[in-house]
Amino acid sequence: MGTFLLMFQALACDLSRDRIPLTIASYSVNVELVADPESRACGLSNRNSLPDNQGMLFVFPAERSLSFWMRDTIFPLSIAFVDRHKIVMGTLEMEPLKTHAFYRSREPGLYALEMPAGWFSARGIGRGDKLIFELPENLDVR
Repeated sequence: MGTFLLMFQALACDLSRDRIPLTIASYSVNVELVADPESRACGLSNRNSLPDNQGMLFVFPAERSLSFWMRDTIFPLSIAFVDRHKIVMGTLEMEPLKTHAFYRSREPGLYALEMPAGWFSARGIGRGDKLIFELPENLDVR
């Protein structure tokens, strides 16, 4: 029964998301776009890993206090909270399967970028660094 439930949850998350290139500092990555409540709830849950040069960019319709958790995420992640000017406000390390821990931005943000654990610190990326990316014109942000 447990295996069936995990398979059902994995199938419930749409994995056919748009991808875009993103640059931060001198590093280029490929990110999945997550711009609606259903996709944000799924995030990277029920996956086995995240390749080093790939991430997930969460896009919100307006700046707000951002809060994330690691429900059904079995590998550690790093997260950068980003303002409307695409400037990193701060980063955090997130532990897998921590359903009681919430990882929150200290300031209102418009974006959050999840990468493999340690990705930002290994590259010296932090507060004040700028992300460079263009969202598709037809992206339905809600």
